[in-house]
Amino acid sequence: MKQLLLCSILCTFSLLTLFAQHESSTYYTLNASLEVRTVWQGEVVIFRSHEVSIALDYETAEMRLHLPVHSLESGIEVLDTRLRKEAPEEIDFTGKLGLAYINTNKHPPIDLEFEGVLDWDSQKVPIRGEGQLLHINDQGQLVACMLGLETRIKTSQLGIKEPALADELEIILIQALLEQDKN
Repeated sequence: MKQLLLCSILCTFSLLTLFAQHESSTYYTLNASLEVRTVWQGEVVIFRSHEVSIALDYETAEMRLHLPVHSLESGIEVLDTRLRKEAPEEIDFTGKLGLAYINTNKHPPIDLEFEGVLDWDSQKVPIRGEGQLLHINDQGQLVACMLGLETRIKTSQLGIKEPALADELEIILIQALLEQDKN
């Protein structure tokens, strides 16, 4: 019985240690800024959100983004209302930066490509784009990073049928500050 208890304790400790190590390699934000730019009725329209959450694993260069659609606003009431009625409530992206891992040593900004899948109303839409990663160091210690990403998506890929809307959306994640502490 003692051996079983000891084995259980050791296994639990090992799993917690493994989880803690994985968590320490992940950088987060809960309030990144994102813009979706397009043309509607011949005018440029920009939807903005400041509620994008991101998790970026430095060991695998994998990332997850989450966007609550209600947080996107263009300032054009008819478009904002229609977006809330017709778009899914949440949009998720799972992907990988074009790096094997992310070097945490001090270095100049890294220009990169990324790819992944956008989960849009139960559709899986493949996405490719480019971006930049900049580390912020304090006395040689990595404290955070700034991540910027950009991609273009055809509205037809998302099943959006609006004649007054251009067929291309430009999506820009604007300098998201990622830190190890989720808050």
